[in-house]
Amino acid sequence: MVSFTDTSDQDRSQVEQALRESQAREQAARAEAEAQRQRLHDILMQMPAQVALNRGPDHVYALVNPRYQQQFPARVVQGQPVRQALPELAGQQFF
Repeated sequence: MVSFTDTSDQDRSQVEQALRESQAREQAARAEAEAQRQRLHDILMQMPAQVALNRGPDHVYALVNPRYQQQFPARVVQGQPVRQALPELAGQQFF
């Protein structure tokens, strides 16, 4: 979405100030979103349950907490597609 505002009748300094304020609000919102994302990540990594998040059509392991990784001690599943990380699941209608 694009928004235009006619600023021809406004003092340039007012427009620049409004832009700076808008950019500051955006930066603060992004920082808050990142802080919340980090808190969620920390919670998931500390949960006593097995937690794994997969992304995309290939079900790539985007997050694997330590409890989940304990299930596969000889493998690193983080960053791998499920097909590659767990080939023994082939034919079981998992993917």
